[in-house]
Amino acid sequence: MMSLKVEVFSSPGCAKCGQAKEVLRKLALELGGDALE
Repeated sequence: MMSLKVEVFSSPGCAKCGQAKEVLRKLALELGGDALE
């Protein structure tokens, strides 16, 4: 099984950062938690 490592850098209170984190969270759920580090 292939794994994917994702690092996210964001600023507190940044609306765009919050939206991006939510998109990444949804993608992670679709891929399955076992595929991510």
